[in-house]
Amino acid sequence: MVLIKHILFKYSVFHRGITQYSVFHRSITQYSVFHRSITQYSVFHRSITQYSVFHRSITQYSVFHRGITQYSVFHRSITQYSVFHCGITQYSKFHRSIPQYLEFHHDIT
Repeated sequence: MVLIKHILFKYSVFHRGITQYSVFHRSITQYSVFHRSITQYSVFHRSITQYSVFHRSITQYSVFHRGITQYSVFHRSITQYSVFHCGITQYSKFHRSIPQYLEFHHDIT
């Protein structure tokens, strides 16, 4: 009878150890699943950050392109003003030469 009790006690201790190992193994598995989800969140967060950086660079390019366009418009207006000013100068020279032409023509006749 003592032997049976001793065997049952040893079996009970062994069974408890197996159960504790099973609980421990389950907790390791849950930690592993948790760690995987943290890693996936980290990868997702990194991709969101990269998208944000990409979007910021697109916005900066857009602002830069708008600035280039505005400079181009400004340069065109400067060129048009220069052409206009050149025309005014030529008209002024032409207008100044009319009295000289009339005087020269009067002297000839």
